[in-house]
Amino acid sequence: DHVVHLRLDASGHIELVGRRGDGSGSALVLNAPLVPGGDVLDFLLAPAGDLVLYRADALQDGVPELFAVSTRGGRVIRVSAAGDVEPDYVLGTDGRSVYFRERVAPGTSELFRGSVAGRTPLRLCSPHLAGRSVLEFKLGADQVHVVYRADSRVNNVFELFVAPADGSRAPQRLGPDLAVGVVRSFEFTPDLTRVVFRADAIVWGRVELFSSALDCSG
Repeated sequence: DHVVHLRLDASGHIELVGRRGDGSGSALVLNAPLVPGGDVLDFLLAPAGDLVLYRADALQDGVPELFAVSTRGGRVIRVSAAGDVEPDYVLGTDGRSVYFRERVAPGTSELFRGSVAGRTPLRLCSPHLAGRSVLEFKLGADQVHVVYRADSRVNNVFELFVAPADGSRAPQRLGPDLAVGVVRSFEFTPDLTRVVFRADAIVWGRVELFSSALDCSG
């Protein structure tokens, strides 16, 4: 019953505001105060309409972090761990879990599972050496697995990895060793038991189609 949107305030900041869907009442600023130069960059409304996630450089100009707040306003919860959060964050179907990539150092990004309750985020990927990154991730529709593309083992060799969405086990690599090339793209199969991916794994520049079971059985 609330509408959420971005607007430019009198001082030039982009802020997040909410108002009743019927247009009654005045707009309410939902975000926490912003540092000079800070802005709300984007937001994601929960399907139930009661919660909104937003990315803002609220604490340090140029370093966007992830926050959660009720669409009716109130206490703002910091979801991220203090790094530079990428814009492809996802809210789990439980309405509580948040999956996001965070730049933990220049040129180095990792994958985390956070909570709208503000609990310490849990790293889902293996710890990355400097210069290694998670380029993208996808959460299975059943919320059981998260698959991501990263150069975790060899710099600039982007492979596929799977981890339990709840972080209960260490991630495992999917697919064959990449003698050359990288994984280009991937998708879950409709039954959510396998992942299909494109890679030039055998001959450089010759992109082929591969499939791997999410339980790493083959």
